Amino acid sequence: MKPVTIGSDVWIGTAAAVMGGVTIGDGSIVAYGSVVTRDVEPYSVVGGAPAKLIRPRFKPAVVARLLAEPWWRYDLVRTTHPIPWRDPMAALDAIAEGVAKGLIHEIPPVRHRITRNGTQFSFEKLG
Repeated sequence: MKPVTIGSDVWIGTAAAVMGGVTIGDGSIVAYGSVVTRDVEPYSVVGGAPAKLIRPRFKPAVVARLLAEPWWRYDLVRTTHPIPWRDPMAALDAIAEGVAKGLIHEIPPVRHRITRNGTQFSFEKLG
């Protein structure tokens, strides 16, 4: 079976199926019970069987900036620097400011391989 690639900041609804070889782009949302048979563009909302684009999550300028500045690489849980999450552009500005001031630190990326044997899944941490 071909591997599935799931980007960062992705939400996959319960009972969704993702076919082998598919890539789900960063920031995407896959609706409950969807069957994903084709690649999903970053920051898209898809649903259905087969899954189709419902709508983009953000305007193209916001998507471009989110992809250029991958905020998930930073430890935002432990920071005391305020981040206005309701406004993506302002949030990215605040993260950049926090990084510049040394208040927000980068964390190393973690990749996993998930394998299935019948109904059992195993998770292997990669490099």
